[in-house]
Amino acid sequence: MSKAKAFVLLSLSLSFTFTGLWLIYKNYITPFMGNAAHILADPLGVPSFVFGSAFGFFTFLPLPNAFCRILGKREITIKTMAIVLVICGVLGVMANALVYKFVINSNGYIECPKKIGYKKNLLRDYVIDASQCEKF
Repeated sequence: MSKAKAFVLLSLSLSFTFTGLWLIYKNYITPFMGNAAHILADPLGVPSFVFGSAFGFFTFLPLPNAFCRILGKREITIKTMAIVLVICGVLGVMANALVYKFVINSNGYIECPKKIGYKKNLLRDYVIDASQCEKF
């Protein structure tokens, strides 16, 4: 692999990794750090599995794959990718459950009501006061 291709591959891998880490921080860690005005969560768990898998795929796989391709001249196997996807999906469901138990339920957050025309398909917004639903 040429140096230019390796540089582009590493740059893209780093950008995916840092973007994924930022999304994980924003969605799963920030609610525990204080009084958030609004929290995005899902009541079912299936979207959390999908989002956790996607965050894991775009956060934890690009950089090791780039190093394997540059140094080892091979790619990460499908089996390894599947294992990372399942583990990150389960971690996403667990993080969502923790946000529900320790942040939403214990701090009195309420789901934005549908009567003001507020509905989403996968995720729900939780706020302290229903008047904040119109802002988000």
